[in-house]
Amino acid sequence: IWTRAETVAPNHAWRGVDYGAPSDTQLVSPPLQVASGKSFVIKFDHRFKFEAADEEEGRVFYDGAVIEISEDNGGSWKDVATYKDPGYGGKITDVSGNPLAGKMAMVDDNPSWPKTDAVRLDLGSKLGGKTVKVRFRIGTDQAAGDFGWEIDNLAFEALSVGAIGWVA
Repeated sequence: IWTRAETVAPNHAWRGVDYGAPSDTQLVSPPLQVASGKSFVIKFDHRFKFEAADEEEGRVFYDGAVIEISEDNGGSWKDVATYKDPGYGGKITDVSGNPLAGKMAMVDDNPSWPKTDAVRLDLGSKLGGKTVKVRFRIGTDQAAGDFGWEIDNLAFEALSVGAIGWVA
């Protein structure tokens, strides 16, 4: 579901599809060593469009995405909203089998769709001196899909050691 796709030659970005069947997929960073006493910042440009519909009860979000952080090499994950509001737009419905059901997430489409929006998440210094992983996670339900999530120009500030290699 995650691929490295060409956006405008020769630029490439990560793209996770809003799959038309139940899925829980992640783009996971390598271990990132955050410098002590520094503010850990995640920056990226993105655009997204996930399955949503107007229903009798209002706008219903069937698919969506979250950003999570692990301090134990992926043993457990916390939503980045624990540290900083990433701009989630709504709660994923619990009626259609999405593994992220009931969670606040990036839903529907980003404010500038189909253009990208810049995100800068300053998570503060609580992660200083720790090794963390960051994951970009998409959850989809049992029905239709849509464009998905495109992430470009991803950067981290306050790393004590550079990191290479991503897992999709």
